[in-house]
Amino acid sequence: MFTRLFGETDEQQINYLQTRVIITLFSIVASILLTVFIGSSATGIFALVMLFAWGWGAVKALFGVASIGIIFSGNIFIGSAIFVFYVLFAYFSGIIFAVIGIARYVYLMIRHAKERA
Repeated sequence: MFTRLFGETDEQQINYLQTRVIITLFSIVASILLTVFIGSSATGIFALVMLFAWGWGAVKALFGVASIGIIFSGNIFIGSAIFVFYVLFAYFSGIIFAVIGIARYVYLMIRHAKERA
């Protein structure tokens, strides 16, 4: 499962996950700071990062969708309904794949550090 989602080798997985982990941690910190200092709920930033950084790529890999145009190629109304489902599924799975991805990144970094030592 990890090779399908994050890359074939451990090095590819580290490179793939590193940027997403940094973006996710930055968005969590920014969301908390905005909530504390502004007082409004800034979880929308975190939700958008989860959708685009984690969920979109994971759902593309799981369903094998090469392009968004394929969804709309037949009927535009059915394509729109499928697209809404796709976006919602990407958002909710993005949260799950973020947890899996961060855990995998930590595991790979610990294993990489043990190999160097």
